This record gives sequence, structure tokens and C-alpha cells, in this order.
Amino acid sequence: HYLDYARARAVDAATAKSILACAAELDADQACGHVAINGLLYAARQRHLNVRLLDLRNSGDTQPDRSRVVGYGAFALYEGPVRQ
Repeated sequence: HYLDYARARAVDAATAKSILACAAELDADQACGHVAINGLLYAARQRHLNVRLLDLRNSGDTQPDRSRVVGYGAFALYEGPVRQ
């Protein structure tokens, strides 16, 4: 939490890449809910679910102060063929 805008975007991009790969190895520096997310990713991998990034933003995208931002990601997990 509370990185500057550019650093947050870099950390969030790496975190999103891990989530998209179902890599259940996130830590507290990547996501405040890392324990729950890792559990979900583990279950998704075991069930061969697809993961799709819906949106990735941070609080600097919606307010002018970009010196201390918090990131947010939205992902969908689903069965079936990969959709583009």
C-alpha cells in the first residue's frame, strides 16, 4: 500500500501476471489479501480454470495525488475455452 504511482503500476503489473498464471506465491508486498488469493489460485489451478484480467487500476487513476496510491485488480475465473 501507498507506493508512488509509477512503482505501484510496476508492482501491480507483476502481481497481475502472477494471478493470470495461477501462481499461488503472492506475498503481503503484492496483495493485502495474498493468503486468500493464493488459496483461490491454488484451487483454480487444480480445477484447470482460466483467469482473465478485467481491469487493473490504482487510486491515482481517480484522484490527483499520485504520491501514495493503492492498487486494485478485477479478475474473472471460469471453466471452458480461453476467450479473448
